[in-house]
Amino acid sequence: MIDIKQKAIALLNEVKTEQGYNNLPTSINRHFLIDEALCRAIKQHEATKQEYSDFRQKVSNAVVEYRLPETRERGFETLKSFIIPAPKPDPMVVLCDHIGLGHTDTKDMANDFRAALDALGFEIGEKGR
Repeated sequence: MIDIKQKAIALLNEVKTEQGYNNLPTSINRHFLIDEALCRAIKQHEATKQEYSDFRQKVSNAVVEYRLPETRERGFETLKSFIIPAPKPDPMVVLCDHIGLGHTDTKDMANDFRAALDALGFEIGEKGR
């Protein structure tokens, strides 16, 4: 496990040196709010790095499994968990594309909406029914 206090001291010293300070700290006092905040930020950063590393390892394992002919099918199933599905199209956008927007008569447009909804397998109903 990394020593959070040592990382905090090193980071603090780096910043102080960049700013031209000569009195570099050799310890962190976690009773001071700023020191505690720095330690928590470093701890959170290290945890995120570990999570990212774990994720990369899972992807690497899945790719290796996929490349082996005897485990290709199982490997693809493993890889599928990393695939982000494409967003579903907005039904109203699909509907507008389906009927076009060149209508001026509201009665005709309403009929076209009903026909398009029916053709797409949708229907309009009251909420709560």
